Amino acid sequence: MRNILRTVISLAALILAGSCCCGARTGLNVPDVERLAFDSHVPGTSNTDVFVCDFGNPPLVRLTSSSRFDAYPAFSNDGLRIAYDTERNFPDGPIAIFTMTVTGGSQTALVRDPASPNEEYLDVRWSPDGSTIAYARQSAIWLFDVATRVTRRLTPEGVIASWPTFGPGGVVAFVRVNGTGTIQVWRIGPGTTLNRFLGVPDGADQPAWSSDGASLYYRFENNIQRLDVASGVSSLVVANASQPAPSPTGTRLAFVRDGQIWKAAIDGTFPSQVSPGPEDAHPVWSVPVP
Repeated sequence: MRNILRTVISLAALILAGSCCCGARTGLNVPDVERLAFDSHVPGTSNTDVFVCDFGNPPLVRLTSSSRFDAYPAFSNDGLRIAYDTERNFPDGPIAIFTMTVTGGSQTALVRDPASPNEEYLDVRWSPDGSTIAYARQSAIWLFDVATRVTRRLTPEGVIASWPTFGPGGVVAFVRVNGTGTIQVWRIGPGTTLNRFLGVPDGADQPAWSSDGASLYYRFENNIQRLDVASGVSSLVVANASQPAPSPTGTRLAFVRDGQIWKAAIDGTFPSQVSPGPEDAHPVWSVPVP
């Protein structure tokens, strides 16, 4: 009976949390908006655009509309801006990281490298304190200081790295391909200290750190697993899924399944489809915004 009551309460809380969609912001005790962004590719074309919605509910709002590649969205720490990789000026200009408001306005170039104009900025991430944007480029992880506009390489020469995710104290987890071609999850920091994550098996990738630093979500054998960082023990969260994205509040998990964006409670229960697909990817949550 107690377990049934808990299930009913959890389901009611989930329905309440997801009951507010874009534009429905009137009345008392309306929760702050947690937005979900992702990119969607139009099959048979070179067009990929960034979309956003409130709480992972309809309507899905298209934020970019160039005829080329706009992808890898990342929310700022205040939830009011989105950074993303774009080819909008290519080949006449370099591929770049742009920022825009959550309504798609004020689209402005932030990071670009004329010396390597055809290199994508992959796996874009914005740090929890808003000071830094991380991305993968030229098989390395790079950090861009938002205030000084200075870029520095984070991972050492010779380390093949991708898929950065910010953890506590500025530590960055990432995917590394070692000398034998084995994919592993590592972390770097403080400083340049490199350590492999114990408890994460070879072949795992797509790490995503929880906002409290206690959990690391990752993909292994097309399932999403959660590593308890303190104990080093991993457990299954969602089967047949990839690209885990825990929300900053620690209440929701977005992921990709069959080319569609899905969302669930943070423990993987109550999954529901967000986007129609067929080639949607890179979900990311914002912090709650009033």
